[in-house]
Amino acid sequence: MLHELLDLAVTGAPTLGTGPADPAVAELCRRLERLAVPLRADPDPDPALDEAVLADGFAHGLFSLTVPRESGGLGGSLRDFVEAIERVAQLGPAYAITAVPHLCAGVKAIATLCPPDTARDILTGIPRDRRLLAFAITEETGSDVATVHTRLTRAPDGTLRLNGRKQWITNLERASHVVVVARSPAHPVPGATQFVCVPLGQPGVSVAPAWDKHCANGSDTADLFFDNVEIAPWQLLGEPGKGMAYFNHMVQSGRLGAAAACVGLARDAVALAAADPVPPLSAGHAAALAAGVDVLGRMLRLTARLGDDHHPQFAALTSLAKHICSLEAQRALTDIDTAYACQGRASPPSVSRAVRAMGLLRLLKGPGEVLAQQAVAAWLWQGKGGEPNPAWPYPLRAACRALAHWYADLAAQGGPSARPGAVASLGEATGAAWLLACASGTGPVAARWAWHRFSSHARQHPLTMHQGADAATQAFQTLREARAHGRLGPNLAGAMAWQSA
Repeated sequence: MLHELLDLAVTGAPTLGTGPADPAVAELCRRLERLAVPLRADPDPDPALDEAVLADGFAHGLFSLTVPRESGGLGGSLRDFVEAIERVAQLGPAYAITAVPHLCAGVKAIATLCPPDTARDILTGIPRDRRLLAFAITEETGSDVATVHTRLTRAPDGTLRLNGRKQWITNLERASHVVVVARSPAHPVPGATQFVCVPLGQPGVSVAPAWDKHCANGSDTADLFFDNVEIAPWQLLGEPGKGMAYFNHMVQSGRLGAAAACVGLARDAVALAAADPVPPLSAGHAAALAAGVDVLGRMLRLTARLGDDHHPQFAALTSLAKHICSLEAQRALTDIDTAYACQGRASPPSVSRAVRAMGLLRLLKGPGEVLAQQAVAAWLWQGKGGEPNPAWPYPLRAACRALAHWYADLAAQGGPSARPGAVASLGEATGAAWLLACASGTGPVAARWAWHRFSSHARQHPLTMHQGADAATQAFQTLREARAHGRLGPNLAGAMAWQSA
């Protein structure tokens, strides 16, 4: 499975250019790039959403991007979705935090689970009424569906009633409807959940004042309360008890959206820094960051394409892509922000806003990712051995051998459930190897950047292994021998700063 993943990246990612395939989405992306120009220079550290920009987004399909064509939307593919969200991020992080939950969980729940006539009526109202869709799952315990306390109950008169509280819900100020995850009375398994569609104006529904997130407050986040709300049959979405299954399906595109926003913010910051009359970064550093962000984008587009093709491991790949893209994008932003500080200058406003909001974006659609990474690790290591593909660049073959040693060592220690710390580290190392595969064939600067990222993870990885682990020693030896025999070339070998550790 690991070999298949890397083969997909080697053969597919280098051929993926930028730009949506759908002409309507391509035009939307061009509009977003033009709208971003004046917003980028706004000195406000936490600006409100611009109403004219939002109106343009409603009018030209941004907020109907994932709405099916039969309901008046663009019916965008996952590939088109991530391309558009990268451009949305250029408007500012608050715009991405507004768009992603609406386009993913909100629209998808209505489009796939509502009766067709009801879905069409709600979805066509998005551009007409300039209203969004919200999705409410999180409570005090987070987004774990199994711990939901909000519940549907059967009243003495036979009607269904919804009671409970949801926390940290996005877009309530601008939403017409909210999709709520609640415990179901119609399923025998304790804790089984049901999706419920609730109009925000329905009696018994109330919204608390918005939270102060200390960044991206243009995107409202508030708590939601249900007090004996009467639920009609049409409001029950999907089958009782399948809330977890529905959520796990819908969160995949949400993770891709959050990752695309991180990549878009990093790409914009790198371009701004490179265009600065007094560049904060050296030419080499700027080129490496630009090449690195391009590799992240290729990995993200590859994941989206596999989702469009219904690849059987798409769910695992989205978790890996979200984690690695957000991690490396945050590092790029930190490099740029630090470089400005070293010059005694403030970062451009859009860079400062991105730096402050990156933690929130990494959290968006993030709860549960640790468990998902454990699933990735268990999936990738299926006991399949064998040598890496000889057609791969040597650094990738060396990285693959190192990963094989680490996975074997993890298996010898009891597997993912016994060593969750090792699993988290392996998830990052595997993501770094995937980046290295995506960089293959894209040029020496990208290859050097990707090899450096893997080297960095390799330096840290043995800390997760037991003392005296033969597999870890063998992994280091494989990479050291590669350098000693000159198989990496002087530039790639120089990136192995960790090899003397």
